[in-house]
Amino acid sequence: MTEMVPIYEHTIHRFLFKNGGSALKMEIYKALSEDDSSRKTIDEKLRMMERFGLVIIDGEKVKVKKNIQQKSGF
Repeated sequence: MTEMVPIYEHTIHRFLFKNGGSALKMEIYKALSEDDSSRKTIDEKLRMMERFGLVIIDGEKVKVKKNIQQKSGF
């Protein structure tokens, strides 16, 4: 049994930046999750990030908001 690694918003955000500012949900799952519980956590984090205006979720595609991307210096 593997140890559960916590998934943080900044980890998802960093992954999106490294992917040019957007990624499919499946790409995020593949990179950051090990099981269904982790995928559920990622979905919850993505919805929260969308509510706070950090990302835009369009179907299966997740994009970093442009104004956030420009301010961060990435």
